[in-house]
Amino acid sequence: MMNKRRGTTLIEVIVSLFVIETVIVGSIFIVSVAFKTVMTIRDTLIAQNLSREGVEVVRKVINSNLIRYSDAACWNFEPTATDPLTNCRIQDFHLGGNGHNNYILNFSEPAAGAPKDFKIDLVRSGVCALDLKTPATCDRNADYQLKLGEVNNGKFYTSDAAYTSTTKFHRMIKITPEYDVDAIKVKKMKVDSIVQWGSNDSAKEISMSETFYNNYQR
Repeated sequence: MMNKRRGTTLIEVIVSLFVIETVIVGSIFIVSVAFKTVMTIRDTLIAQNLSREGVEVVRKVINSNLIRYSDAACWNFEPTATDPLTNCRIQDFHLGGNGHNNYILNFSEPAAGAPKDFKIDLVRSGVCALDLKTPATCDRNADYQLKLGEVNNGKFYTSDAAYTSTTKFHRMIKITPEYDVDAIKVKKMKVDSIVQWGSNDSAKEISMSETFYNNYQR
């Protein structure tokens, strides 16, 4: 009888340990899945905001041009080009003009003594495609990788080469203009702000698009 009672007790202990192990492993799995889900949601929200930011910066450039210039050919003038009154009627100085339709967006610190607003540069980045799923077709693909800058304990995303803290996000702003019959004035242009993150087959992408119209065009 004593041996039988000991055997029953041993079986109970084994079963109890199995149940406890199952609960622990299950809990770890649930926590792991929950953590991955939270990280995925966080990355998606960041990518959505970065994509929206790309469109809004182009909107700001257009609105600034509409305020500064009365010429219908100047509404989509590139902010980094020089001598707008002379060059804004040349396609090469238009946003997306002459095939220069891919841009990177740089935020940089203001110069000493300047207003505290960040400097914004919308810069041509060649004609390379943004594609993390296949090897880069040209070395300019690295220009699209966003870095993390910090000023006065405030962090921001930028493509500025002055910053070395890289992130998982890449952003390309693609601008496709539609010219009028005179090939000088742009009737409208489509802006696609594309953000990718991850690598190889796990790469994810979010894009936002908006079409802007020349308000001076009649």
